[in-house]
Amino acid sequence: MTTKYRYGIIGTGIPWKSEGATGFGMANPHYTGFMASGKADLVCIADIRADHADMFQKRHNCTARVYSDYTEMLEKEKPDIVSICTWPHLHAEMAIAACEAGITAIHCEKPMATTWATQNALNAQPI
Repeated sequence: MTTKYRYGIIGTGIPWKSEGATGFGMANPHYTGFMASGKADLVCIADIRADHADMFQKRHNCTARVYSDYTEMLEKEKPDIVSICTWPHLHAEMAIAACEAGITAIHCEKPMATTWATQNALNAQPI
């Protein structure tokens, strides 16, 4: 039997070019790809907008636990993999928090950091 990875998403958004979209909604293709692998189960999502999290759950017919605070999600759920699908200026902070929470795989949209100083902070994180 194949072990499935516990998968979490930070920032669900609304798919690009959909009504109400303000970004690319990259959580949607991330989720689709991970589910197609057959090797992951979505166990948790975090979004500061409950309506986006609810819309994501309905669109994908999933029942992952929902958090409004990603740090609480990381602490309580301890996913094996997390996708960071938020605005670029939040990526570094969230990636560092995921490292500090012991997450073993981080799938982050680009750019990872918006300044050299932030990138250096990321480079200093233990692998």
